[in-house]
Order: sequence, then structure tokens, then C-alpha cells
Amino acid sequence: MNRIATEHFPVVSSGIDWLSIRSDKFDVTNAYSALAHEVFHRKKITGEKVEHSVRVGFAGRSVSGLFLGHREATSLLTLSSEVAREYGPVALKLGGSVARIDLQATIDLGASPFNLASETYYQARLMPLSGGRPRELKLTTVHPAGDTLNVNKRTSDLYGRIYDFGIAHGCADKHRLWRFEIEAKRKVGKVLAADLTGCDDSGAVAESLVHAWFNSRLPSVPFKARRDFASQNLVQETKKRDVLRWFEESLSITVGRAIKDYGLPRVLKALSLDKHLNMNSPNEDDADGR
Repeated sequence: MNRIATEHFPVVSSGIDWLSIRSDKFDVTNAYSALAHEVFHRKKITGEKVEHSVRVGFAGRSVSGLFLGHREATSLLTLSSEVAREYGPVALKLGGSVARIDLQATIDLGASPFNLASETYYQARLMPLSGGRPRELKLTTVHPAGDTLNVNKRTSDLYGRIYDFGIAHGCADKHRLWRFEIEAKRKVGKVLAADLTGCDDSGAVAESLVHAWFNSRLPSVPFKARRDFASQNLVQETKKRDVLRWFEESLSITVGRAIKDYGLPRVLKALSLDKHLNMNSPNEDDADGR
């Protein structure tokens, strides 16, 4: 991959930004409750009210940054934002199955801010990448929330975005603070969570994983990670092609409509399947005399 030389800016925040984890084990769910109780208590001190909430079929309680819910014998713990950064590493050590985990590194462009999302987008469009371009690059401009560069599709197991964090959260001038974030789900999420579980500095490891992921897909990443995490732990998302599942979930619907409109023989001929079938022959049971 061709690289573009770029200035490196300081990382002002890094770590877990979202964590959804669930368990049906009694001791683990009790540990989730203890963690949630501590956060609820801290939020109450600041004047925030604990609300009753329902999310993805789980009923429970929530405050900003934390939800704990239950459905039958299973508990779901969801952490976000600063609560995720502080308590995410603890939650991972408690155990359970990770459904989604987001990691972030936020940089400060200082006194000379610029539109990093737009500049990176056009660099990526122009520079040839030997490993192939990401499945999707999408630049979104929203006023007043600022610009976002999406890398890969949101439905991918591993998806990234670069956005104007300061404007989105009202905490800095336009184009000054930029967040690099990756969102991992399913098997990839579990592998990333395993990388973070038990590490001595989750912020440094998250920073390294975020940098490595964007560095493998974009011609420039304007920050250096504090730690060069082992390359074998850099997760590359793989999407196994399941042709039969596609037949069942998508193609079968289209074919069914075509059969209704044109009839089975014509559809089979259009699909070149008629040569594999003899529409006029008796079925195998009749041929065998059964």
C-alpha cells in the first residue's frame, strides 16, 4: 500500500467506547449487578435518576452510559462512552459473551484544525491500495453535527468511522477533536474482547488496535500508537460466503415471485435448471414401483 506522509497529532483519549455483554451464569450476572449498582450510586450522587428501561427484549434499569437488563435467566450489560472506558475492562474480566465492542482513539489537531474526514476520504479515493479498497467509503456531512467518514458498511463484522468528536458532543471547536472508532460484532467482537481482557493498559491496546485497523485500509493515519500490539492480534474481518443461506433468505423469495408470475417451467428454463430436471418424467417413487 502506498503511504502518505502526515503530521502526527497527540491522542487525548483512547479505550473502550461501547460494550454489550451477556451471560446466563448466576455468579456472572450477580457480578454485573454489583458493577451496575456502583455506577447507579455514583450517578445518583450527581443528581441523575435511574430509569426503568427495555432494550432488545431485556427489561431493566439504566443511567447515562449503562444499562442492565434481564430476560428469563440471561442478563445483558451495556456500557457506553466514559462509563465504558472506565468500567469496560472490569466488565470483560467478569466473563460472559460479547455481542459488540467499540474501541476508539481521539486526537487533537490543536491550533490549526482542518476537515480530517474529508481529506482522508479524498486521499483514500486517489491512492491505490495493494490490498484492495475497503468494501465501502462514505463521507457524510451533517450540520451542525459535523463530518463523518465511514469505512466499510455498518452491517460488517468490523466497521470504522472517523468523525468530528468536538462538534458532535459540543466540547471543542469545529475540526479540532477527531475520533477514530472501530465497531466489532459477533466473532470479531469476541476476538477483540479477548485481546483486551487481562491486559495491563486497555487504553494503549485499544489505541494500537484502532491505529492498525485504519492503517491497513487508509493511506495515512495522523497519530502514533503508544504500543505496537502484536500483529497476530490485528483482527481482519472475514465474511464466509454462505451461498445456500443466500438462496434461502433472498433468492428463494425472488424465484417464488417469478414462478407465480410466469410459471415453474419458464422460470426453470430461465435459470438453466430445466436441463437438470425432466418435468415430464414420473417421480422416483413411481419409477421404483412404490
